[in-house]
Amino acid sequence: MANPFRKPLMRAQYAALLTAFAARHRDLFVSDGSRRYGSSLAGTFWRGYDGLKAKGHYVTRVDKDTLGYACWCAGRDCAAADKKVSSTAPHVSDPGGAMRYHGLVRK
Repeated sequence: MANPFRKPLMRAQYAALLTAFAARHRDLFVSDGSRRYGSSLAGTFWRGYDGLKAKGHYVTRVDKDTLGYACWCAGRDCAAADKKVSSTAPHVSDPGGAMRYHGLVRK
């Protein structure tokens, strides 16, 4: 999946969340494997993952130029990758497995 952002900071945030999701990093997951909502960026990522509208709905150009929007898009794209893999490779069932399966994130 291609990074949809042009600005370096937005690209870095998007890529960091894809990597964190694939690695089940503590920024997004609690030690027992459940979701972490401790920061606004993690919460926004999970709203994107669940297909929920983000606060503010990211309508204007200014709204779409925020780190929150990059997090929301990363969540949305991770969910899409997981759905794609669950239909093509049912053996990959863990969150982030889709990203590793398709080689979208380095191990």
